[in-house]
Amino acid sequence: MIIVNEENIDYAIELLDGYEDPDFENLLNDVAEKQPVVLAYSMSMADQIEDEEYQQLLTYLMFVVWIAYNQQTKRIPTITESKLEQVEADHLKWLEGLPETEDELMEASLQENMKQPYLYTFISEEVFEDEEMDDETRSWIITTLNVVIRSFDDALEITSHFLS
Repeated sequence: MIIVNEENIDYAIELLDGYEDPDFENLLNDVAEKQPVVLAYSMSMADQIEDEEYQQLLTYLMFVVWIAYNQQTKRIPTITESKLEQVEADHLKWLEGLPETEDELMEASLQENMKQPYLYTFISEEVFEDEEMDDETRSWIITTLNVVIRSFDDALEITSHFLS
């Protein structure tokens, strides 16, 4: 299994910090070409968030995830709509099994379920440190990124079995 590490994440952050508008457009086009379903899903989830600042945060975090994975492996199989829908359904089913919780329990539960500890630590720092973010927005962001990460992990795991 491929683990995205801190160096991959730091690289993604540094790269994005240096981007100007044409660079973001190129990145958007790259993701749209290679992962159109993931991009459409992420953007539709961002549209569910009322605050534009948090919409942008979700998009930024999705780009960090994308770049970090590409630093670790250059061949992420294209995620199909049916695969993403299955991962999302599995995640939502898992969430339904959780009791109504406070942020700390939700964070701990999600971290327990994640196969990418460095990515999750980064995401949780970005999301949980913002005290003004409401629980619904936090949930949208975490659910979206969890589905994207699990989709990439599942696709890479299947690919690595075929290559072994």
